[in-house]
Amino acid sequence: MLATGSIGGVITFFDARTGAQLYPQQNVHDEGVLVVRFSPDGSKVASAGFGGEIRLWDAASGEPLKPVMEGHQNWVLGLAFSPDGKTLASSSADTTVRLWDVASGQPIGQPLEGHTNWVGGLAFSPDGKIVVSGGHDETMRFWDVASGQPIDEPLTGHKAPVWYVAFDPSDGGKTLVSVDGNGTVMRWDAATRQPLGPPMYTGTETEGAALRPDGKTISIGAFDTTGTINLWSLDTAQWAERACEIANRALTKDEWKRIMGDVPYEDSCQPRVP
Repeated sequence: MLATGSIGGVITFFDARTGAQLYPQQNVHDEGVLVVRFSPDGSKVASAGFGGEIRLWDAASGEPLKPVMEGHQNWVLGLAFSPDGKTLASSSADTTVRLWDVASGQPIGQPLEGHTNWVGGLAFSPDGKIVVSGGHDETMRFWDVASGQPIDEPLTGHKAPVWYVAFDPSDGGKTLVSVDGNGTVMRWDAATRQPLGPPMYTGTETEGAALRPDGKTISIGAFDTTGTINLWSLDTAQWAERACEIANRALTKDEWKRIMGDVPYEDSCQPRVP
């Protein structure tokens, strides 16, 4: 099943195999929808957007569920279900993250405050004990779900708004992946919060990304008129190798810097043999 939200506030459910629409379209959002998320067991869908309210849907019928979750004072940019599906986290342009009880629709504790600008990226750790948020203040913050308190200092390294964060399912969530609006991808050790290698510069302006379940590839949607989705390997060695193959020569230092960032320059590309 695929669920989509539109700028007109419409929620639509499709059969992902055939593309056929499953239920009549629902238009209960007052304003445009920016984010749609399935619960881990696939039974519910959460949607939110410009109106600031969060709505839940029954995936089996396509009907809205009550109550509506209200509390954010600005656009809702991110949603994430906990692994057990009992808690929903939301992030907003009001600079806060909120936790909600899915069964009752009631907020859990006070808003999580600390970001100084919009909050977009949002992800639960595999054990459900931590929420990570990515902000337009170019930082990522770790939050203790039980207490609602921040864990350690914010992570820094991005030079643009952080739109996407995800725990890599291929290694049990030991790696955290983040993507900013300039298309820069960073990988972090989730336990030590240290970067795993240099940033990867895709050069794709974006507000959306998705990590493949095997953790080897990330898709990045271009925020421009091309309407393209770009697939990138998370192996930096492959980036250099592919660039050399395309150029069929050693890269200049300027080309290397553009592609590889701060990775030490290597004049090791070998031209292809005709």
